[in-house]
Amino acid sequence: MNRRRKISLAGTIVIFALGYIAYSIYAADNVYGYRSKEIYVYPGDSFETIHQRDTVFSSHFWFRVYRSIGSKLGQPKVGRYVLDHGWSNRSIYNTLVSGSQTPFDFKFTYLSSIERLAGIVGHSFLIDSVDFLNAIFNPDFLADIQMDSLETMGLLIPDTYQFYWTASPQKILNKFVNNYKTYWNKERKTLAKNQGLTPKEVSTLASIVINETAKVDEMPMVAGLYLNRLRKRHRLQADPTVKYALYQKDKTRQIKRILKRDLKIKSPFNTYRNYGLPPAPISSSSIDGIEAVLYAPRVDYLYMCADPDNIGYHQFTKSYKQHLRNARKYQKWLNSRNIYR
Repeated sequence: MNRRRKISLAGTIVIFALGYIAYSIYAADNVYGYRSKEIYVYPGDSFETIHQRDTVFSSHFWFRVYRSIGSKLGQPKVGRYVLDHGWSNRSIYNTLVSGSQTPFDFKFTYLSSIERLAGIVGHSFLIDSVDFLNAIFNPDFLADIQMDSLETMGLLIPDTYQFYWTASPQKILNKFVNNYKTYWNKERKTLAKNQGLTPKEVSTLASIVINETAKVDEMPMVAGLYLNRLRKRHRLQADPTVKYALYQKDKTRQIKRILKRDLKIKSPFNTYRNYGLPPAPISSSSIDGIEAVLYAPRVDYLYMCADPDNIGYHQFTKSYKQHLRNARKYQKWLNSRNIYR
C-alpha cells in the first residue's frame, strides 16, 4: 500500500471515529432498554446520584462526556420524569436540568377516611402524608370551602386527576376543589334540590348507599328507599352508619355482622338512634352513588334486608312483617356460615 492510500485510509478511520464519537455524544439513543424509563429525582440528588442509583443510561460514559463538554454544570431538578426510548444525551440532560416533569394520573375510587387518602398521597407524591393532613384540616382552607373537617370526605369526587409528583398539598387540594365545583353545576344542584337535598347531603347519602350495596344497578333503589324514609321522617336505620360508628371507637375491629347491641351505640352517625342524615359522609362516594341519589326513583319501600338467595343484593318491602321474615332468613343464613360478628 503506497503512502497516499495509507493517508487516505487513516483519514477515513479518523473521520469515522470522530463521527461515531459525535453521534454517541449528541444523537445516539442513551435511554437504557427498549422502553421509556421512569426516574425520580429527590432533593439533594445530583447526576452522580442518578449514575450510581438508577439504571437509566445505556452508556454512563457518553453522558458524562456530554456533560463535560461546554462546562454543563447544571444539576437535575427535583421531580418525576419519563425518559422516552430513543432520547439522546441532549434530550435527557435538558429535560432533567429544566425540570420538565411528566405528569401522572392519580386515581381513587373508594376511601374510608381522609387519613386513608393522606396515606395514598404520601405514597404517590413527594410530600409527606402529615403535610397533606395539615393542609386539608387547616381552618383557613375549611372556611374557604365552607366545610368542616368531617365534611371534607364529600369534597372528594372520584376521578382521574393529573398531577406533578412535586405538587404541594395546596395544589392537590385546589384541583379537588375545582373538580368539585365543576361537578356540582347548576343542573346537578337542581336535581339535588328536587330530592330535597343539598350537594353536601347528596354526598352523605351517597356514601351510605355505596356502603350498603356494591351493585350499581341496585343503588338507585337503595337511594330511593332511604329518601322515602327521610320524607316520612323515619330514622334511616342504615347498618353502614352503625359500622362507621363502631369503627370510630375501635379501628382495629373487622365487623361482618351487626348485632342488636350495636344499634344502641351513642354516636351522631348512628341512624338507628338519630333522625335524618349523619352529620357528614361515612366515606368517599362514587359517581354511581351520587347519581343513584340524584336520579333515585320514587318508591314506597321502607325496609330492606340482604338477600341470601341473591348474594350482594337486597329484598325490599313496605311491610314490616315481611321485613322481619326476610331478616330471620338472612340471620339463619349467617348462622349457617358461622358468621357471628
